[in-house]
Amino acid sequence: MLIIITGPESSGKTTLATALSNHYKGTLIHEYSREYLHNLNKPYSLQDLHQIASQQYNSILKALSDNSKHHFVDTDWINVSIWAELKFGTSKEEFEKYTLLPDLYLICCPDLPWEFDPLRENPHELELLFLLHYQKVLESKTAYCLIQGVGTKRINQAINAIESHRIS
Repeated sequence: MLIIITGPESSGKTTLATALSNHYKGTLIHEYSREYLHNLNKPYSLQDLHQIASQQYNSILKALSDNSKHHFVDTDWINVSIWAELKFGTSKEEFEKYTLLPDLYLICCPDLPWEFDPLRENPHELELLFLLHYQKVLESKTAYCLIQGVGTKRINQAINAIESHRIS
């Protein structure tokens, strides 16, 4: 089962992906952009975003070949696509070639306090970013669940969504 966790910056995606991969003893596919940008040492470009999306896509494909029943992805092409649209004015179609549709999207709501991170850029646009993520997931016509709340409530909500999806 492929589960992609998406949503705006500072919405708990990494924490949730890690908790779920631990709970299900599944594979965690980390957000590649953090590693890439940490080592870049210059302002990023649109080409860098394509490199990030390509590597994230390839990491997901590689992970799907293992024997794990559950694969948890900390963001995918949607995040990079929105990033490119806002930063460089690209069209949404430019990043669709990196699409891998999951069995389930978990969309993290921006209901957690924003935390500073040198890679985060939009502390005042979390609602807009959330709506853009939500819109792209709806356009994918893929099953999804909105994830809200704090701590174990948030994690349990995601587990319930996964279990409900597995039954249906």
